[in-house]
Amino acid sequence: MFENKHNITNIRLYFNSHQLCELGEDWYTINFTIDMEPSKWIPDYRDIKTFVEAHLDGKKFTAENAMKKLSDFMMSSYKPLYVQIVAEVNDYNHPRVTITSETYGVGGEE
Repeated sequence: MFENKHNITNIRLYFNSHQLCELGEDWYTINFTIDMEPSKWIPDYRDIKTFVEAHLDGKKFTAENAMKKLSDFMMSSYKPLYVQIVAEVNDYNHPRVTITSETYGVGGEE
């Protein structure tokens, strides 16, 4: 993480995560798009990738629960002004679905 000295107003990240569905008991892939409006801090994007790999990949989640866990991590770690997470699932064993969550923060000076 480093200070936002360049007036960055939006960051868009893309991650994939492979989960076991809590409902259907089958594996599926979530394609995440994360849009964030940073405040004082810019994340190290590798840290977010590491979080996804350690806390979401291979775990048992619905897409909604995985999004919540990712959003909580983003908000607590980087204190952005805004985070939008879009989760898209379109596997052979799952109907195509796109889910969006938005979280507003107050920014952080820590």
